[in-house]
Amino acid sequence: GVYKSNLKGDIIYVNKTLADLLEFDSPKDMMKDKVLTRYKHPEDRGKLIECLMKTGSVGNFEVELVTKSGKTLNVILSASLENDIISGMIMNITEKKQAEKAVKDSEIFLSSVLESIQDGVVVLDRNLRILYGNKTYAEQIGTSFDVKGKHCYSITYSREDPCYLSGFECIVKKVFNSGDVCREIRKKHDKYMEITIYPLKDSSGSVFAVVEIRRDVTKSVHLDDELKSRVKELEENYDMAVGRELRMR
Repeated sequence: GVYKSNLKGDIIYVNKTLADLLEFDSPKDMMKDKVLTRYKHPEDRGKLIECLMKTGSVGNFEVELVTKSGKTLNVILSASLENDIISGMIMNITEKKQAEKAVKDSEIFLSSVLESIQDGVVVLDRNLRILYGNKTYAEQIGTSFDVKGKHCYSITYSREDPCYLSGFECIVKKVFNSGDVCREIRKKHDKYMEITIYPLKDSSGSVFAVVEIRRDVTKSVHLDDELKSRVKELEENYDMAVGRELRMR
């Protein structure tokens, strides 16, 4: 929309596009109004005029305007000052702002969900750089600082280069190459960690990132070992009992 006004706040000219945007019946109807009533925050006009007095023109001045029916619009305003006449254009960016807010709200929601998970969750790009890591993951690798932007091999194994360059198997690299889910159990000190890697694929099927889920399975492994030990013990006792019975015959 195109407009002209003066420093006093009188609307001298608006085109039909701007009148329609602000829900007026016609440009003539809008020109009966005062500029200040269209600002959601009247102090914004003072800031605009202050900038114009200093530089003579302003571009990409973001403000909230109010339509005739009371709806709030996010707009970008450009303006130039000549004598006491302000002229310029207004672009509606309300939908863009709403989309940005929706994305941000979605990111906050997803982050809240991931932070509440008791398993360690980390997202890695093809360079093995961490795009996201939840609090549990940071605790599992023994760090308290933000892991985003760090390399996994650096903060997990204190290495300067990827593990596979030193001859160690890297299941993350394996998933990037194969595109398949990979799972293994690793022992570090006295803990057992089940690590599952899921590929994230783009529309062409290429893996652009992976999600790594780390779960402490130490108790399960110990229970499994204990169960195997008991089974072996029972088998040995059974063999001994059978042996005694046979000797007695």
